[in-house]
Amino acid sequence: SQALSGTYTIGIDSSDYVSLSAAVADLVANGVSDHVVFNIRPGQYIESFSIGSVTDVSPTRTITFQSETGDSSDVEITNLLTSTALVQLSGVDYITFQNLTFKIASGSYIGKLIQINSGSNNVSLLNNRFLGVAFGTTSTDDAIIYSASGANDNISIINNYFEYGSYGIYFYGSSSTSSYCDYMTIEDNHFFNQFYYSIELKYHYYLSVKNNFIETNTINSSYRAISCSYCNSGTDISHNKFVYTGTSTLSSSYGLYMYYCSSSLKIDKNEILFGDYSGRYGMYFSECSSADVANNLVLNGYNSSSYTVYVYNSDYFDFYYNTFKQKSTSSSGATIYYRDSYYNNSKNNIFYNSGSGYAVYMYNYSSSNFSSCDYNCL
Repeated sequence: SQALSGTYTIGIDSSDYVSLSAAVADLVANGVSDHVVFNIRPGQYIESFSIGSVTDVSPTRTITFQSETGDSSDVEITNLLTSTALVQLSGVDYITFQNLTFKIASGSYIGKLIQINSGSNNVSLLNNRFLGVAFGTTSTDDAIIYSASGANDNISIINNYFEYGSYGIYFYGSSSTSSYCDYMTIEDNHFFNQFYYSIELKYHYYLSVKNNFIETNTINSSYRAISCSYCNSGTDISHNKFVYTGTSTLSSSYGLYMYYCSSSLKIDKNEILFGDYSGRYGMYFSECSSADVANNLVLNGYNSSSYTVYVYNSDYFDFYYNTFKQKSTSSSGATIYYRDSYYNNSKNNIFYNSGSGYAVYMYNYSSSNFSSCDYNCL
């Protein structure tokens, strides 16, 4: 059989393939000899499929699946699912899905939409709609995009819409530093009403999470908007906006959670808006180092020991030009809480507590806590 090249159509009438599964089978069996584009005709495709390694893919021999019309609402890929993802990528490289709708079928009570297994690199998800499980669950089986472990490099998730699901994105590398995920980009997406975490990331280098809009009305007390653990070497979390639209207190929640992240971190121009009566932690940094935290706006107010910014055992932070506001009625809360953190700089910030707690609280104070601290408004 001949390797694929050029443009093919998928659809019921007068097409090269009647289903995505048929196109995938041909692709995996025969490989590619040039760029390959699959234009998917309007309609609903009730199927699920897995794509393994494809022979001879490269930067000059890429694979693209896309809506023929360019409208994501014209093509819906859906199926009844159990523990299997709607689409699995297992060792395929240089592949793009764009302008498509991926949807958990009506009647499904479990299911991941996209599962990216170890060794799948240069994967792009662009301008798609992802419609996940529409009821409350904390299981990773209901994550919209899921990767459990392994080195998957150069993953781009850009300008998509994520609705429901336990997680919007759950993406882990491996704990061995040689198997971290490198250069993942999550930008310009809209996350709507995830129940547990909207973005959960672990074991990454050179991560970029920028210009995303996250909103939820979840009642899960442990919700996190953006969670990063062991994300090092230039992680950039900037220009994101999170808005809580519900009425629960979210007593163990986090707007931004960072754990063991280090080396040239950038946390810039984010808005985290829990409102006056919700949100335990606006920003939380534990065991982190070397970060620029600048020009952020954070508001929360859970009425028992809430903290707009919590800094624990985290050194060499620069806090510049931020506005942090706390409205808890608890006397034990604080706008910013420092504990065992050293050599930080804090300048030109607003630390405002309109409730009953502290503007700034320092636990185990030492003269080494700050290299400089000036021009702040309390």
